[in-house]
Amino acid sequence: MKPPLPQAAMLGLCLIAFALRTYCLNCQSLWIDEAWTLYFAHLSQADLWHYLRTTEPHPPLYFPVINMWVKVIGESEYALRFYSVIFSLLCIPLTYRLGRALSHARVGLIAASLMTLAPFQIWHAQDARMYSQLTATCLLSLWAFMELSDLQGFQNLAGLPKISNFKFHLLYLLGTLAAILTHYHGLIVIGIQGLFIGWLLLRRSQWRTAPRLAAPMIIVVLLYIPWLWFSWELLKGRTSWLTQPTLLESYSRSLIAYTIGQQPAPPATWLPLLMTLLYIIGLARTQSRDSRAFLFIGTLAPIFVTWLYGAYRTPIYYERYLIMVQPLMLITMSNYSAMRSKKFLTSHLSPLTSHLSFLISHFLLLIAYFSLLIFYLNLQYHDPVYAKENWRGVAAKITAFGQPNDGILLTGDGGELAFNYYYHGPLPVDYPFNITAYLNRPARPDTTTALSQLSDLANQHERLWYSPYGMELDPALETWLNNNAYPAWYSWLGTKRLALYGSPSLATPRHETINQLITDDLILQIINLVDKPIAANKLLPLQLTWHINQPLGQNYQLSWRLTNELGDMFAQNDQPLTLPPEVGGTEGGIPSRHALWIPVDAPPGHYTLQLIVYDGNSGQGFGAPILIPNIMITAATITPPLTAIDRPNPMVQNLGDFELVGYALPESVQPGQPMWAWLYWRLAAPTATHPPLTLQLGTGNKLPQYRANLSDSVGAVESWRIGQVRRAVYHLPTSSDLSGDTAPFVIMLNGKTTILELTLQKK
Repeated sequence: MKPPLPQAAMLGLCLIAFALRTYCLNCQSLWIDEAWTLYFAHLSQADLWHYLRTTEPHPPLYFPVINMWVKVIGESEYALRFYSVIFSLLCIPLTYRLGRALSHARVGLIAASLMTLAPFQIWHAQDARMYSQLTATCLLSLWAFMELSDLQGFQNLAGLPKISNFKFHLLYLLGTLAAILTHYHGLIVIGIQGLFIGWLLLRRSQWRTAPRLAAPMIIVVLLYIPWLWFSWELLKGRTSWLTQPTLLESYSRSLIAYTIGQQPAPPATWLPLLMTLLYIIGLARTQSRDSRAFLFIGTLAPIFVTWLYGAYRTPIYYERYLIMVQPLMLITMSNYSAMRSKKFLTSHLSPLTSHLSFLISHFLLLIAYFSLLIFYLNLQYHDPVYAKENWRGVAAKITAFGQPNDGILLTGDGGELAFNYYYHGPLPVDYPFNITAYLNRPARPDTTTALSQLSDLANQHERLWYSPYGMELDPALETWLNNNAYPAWYSWLGTKRLALYGSPSLATPRHETINQLITDDLILQIINLVDKPIAANKLLPLQLTWHINQPLGQNYQLSWRLTNELGDMFAQNDQPLTLPPEVGGTEGGIPSRHALWIPVDAPPGHYTLQLIVYDGNSGQGFGAPILIPNIMITAATITPPLTAIDRPNPMVQNLGDFELVGYALPESVQPGQPMWAWLYWRLAAPTATHPPLTLQLGTGNKLPQYRANLSDSVGAVESWRIGQVRRAVYHLPTSSDLSGDTAPFVIMLNGKTTILELTLQKK
């Protein structure tokens, strides 16, 4: 016999939920809170219980279980997060059961479908934290509570076996205790149930039900009291890191998070209004007055209470802390589909026809909402704006390009835990400004002391990698580094920022007096830079001396560009010019420090450094570029992995002792006009030869070619390490006889040929 439709549907939903929650489960880096989960997982049970009682504001269920989970399953990203996946899957049938108990089997089915696709639930299912466990345990408590209330009296349309009251009492005790021992906000589930009992007492027809429901709640509270007594000293003095929102912000943030997922930016105004309308309609169409009261209390009271507590004590509102509200909100919205005449459906239509009738009558609304969920879910998977902190990317960047005498500076309490999970290199990791009671660190220093410590740290290294977390000290630290060290590079790696600075002690003995007028307000007097060769991957430090005739009113930007003898640019660094407001400057002029990070794939040779000053608002340059010739670049002394090299078109084509690993070509070429090509070469085997290289656009012996030894463009092979990549630029003539839409770009080296396709412009 075929299973009833809801059971088959639930099986399908669980399979879809499993696929969505395990898809790309380890694609993103562990973020700082997940790193703390891993930290607690490595503690002894005795130390863990000590911290839960004295320092860590969490009840004693999640972390001890994770402690054992890691010992058995492992600590990979996938293993650590799979624990949350299990509880998130349990939420699907529990949502169905609760929706059925509150309204109707169809309502439960729709709510379970929404939970399956809910971006907010999937996010926390892929997070090594306790919020999926909190959701599942709260749902178990709420479902058992509603079944014990037995207020609906609906027929068992799903054909599911009836569970005895004793088993529901047991499920209630287990679910509620697990919820309040998972997270302190789990107490909200008792608050919802308590307010609902108060509602029943107001209804004289239901006053006999209230004591029966209150009895198991009292047992749970009595069982919880020992833990409250055990951790009271920690809780009574605890203050939150959160900021207090307004009441309207609390409700609007919750509405968006629990319907379409937590957003990095507020969505269009019409979307919250639409969700509010669906919620109101769903609440109004809830068939039972008691169910309507329960959903009203469960969706609105927790947000109000946490806002009120924050207004008078310390902020405790956060969307993920109230995650148990989401299934109640989705059940409320699913009541939009509730049919007012259950008798008509059950007496005139078969169960299958009844479900099909429901789907057709609400088809457009369902499709629109499900499409919206899929849209935001796709963004959550693939849009970098939604990404977690990319500690993996930070560690990979430093591992690939770090050199001896480099240092690493991290901020954010516990950020080093996430970084050290990925970084296994030899460079020292410093975090003197991070405080954590678990690690017995001193209090965070004041700004003056912190800058003094930063000065000592920066001078201990030739280069300093700095990854700020956004803590209060970061602006002061960054300002000091920009003014006193040599800022060379910064980039966003997902949602994590990483910067590279040269040490303040770097020498710049080469003196170039130029006294060039940039604008009527600004004169560049002196350029100081190094007077020795710089190896690729190292920093070229520069110190400029300025004279200003009046306070600068424009957005001045500096652009450093490293070019070869033909003007091809190999590196660029744009930085704002920030100078103090003193007119005329101090004695000897006003200094500013800068640096250029020489690309690791720059071939050895002589280069020219260009300095361009331009308006940051319009992009308009001030005067001609300042040229500093005779910059000698030598071979890199490190060999980064191939994946760390920025290549426009990655490939690996073996051409004897060398490999072509990437290229950049113009979008199209006008036949008869010169063309350029960037080629990325990697040394694959030891060699002392200088093989000839031939480049040609088109096929045929009479076509113009570029002919030269490979070493002419990439430097001597004697200094080339196996596995290193060198980038070369070529300029070659083309034939005016070429025709057609495309032409082959032929690369010949060591008797081997590679052909790339290039688009031709119409004559």
